[in-house]
Amino acid sequence: MPTEYELGVEAHSARLKAYLRSRLGSEEDAEDAMQEIMYNLLRNAGDCLEGIRDLPSWLYRSAFNLISNLNRRQRDISYDDGTILLDMLADDMESQDAMMLRRMFWSELEKALDQLPAEQRQVWEMTELEGIPVKEIERITGVRQATLLSRKHYAVKHLRKCLRQLYDDIIN
Repeated sequence: MPTEYELGVEAHSARLKAYLRSRLGSEEDAEDAMQEIMYNLLRNAGDCLEGIRDLPSWLYRSAFNLISNLNRRQRDISYDDGTILLDMLADDMESQDAMMLRRMFWSELEKALDQLPAEQRQVWEMTELEGIPVKEIERITGVRQATLLSRKHYAVKHLRKCLRQLYDDIIN
């Protein structure tokens, strides 16, 4: 008799695999990613799968993280030492300042995102970072659009508040 989580994984696996395929570009990569996500689910949750309260959110968050890590690794691999050195020599002070500001922004954004409830963070990241329409998120998670929009509204409100000081420092 399958467990509740096995049924949950089975119910979301086709959509999750389609999502991975659309983001990774190939059936083989999507299959590899699915296997890694399932491995991580079993490894992280072990015998206490009950610790994962929202399985679909956990699965899609794992997929997002995996894709982000793969993209980061691919970017890192695409540069050899010579290219990095040439890029560094080509950068003038203005672009170095821009890179510093970009790093500061992402650092502050990550801190602010860490303060959000998981549901608000998830909908904000899915819409803003992944570009997934709210209607698609509703289909993926089963959460009503109105609820998703409300969660995103509160997330945006919180992020504006947290990032206001950084904005003021940059402008002044």
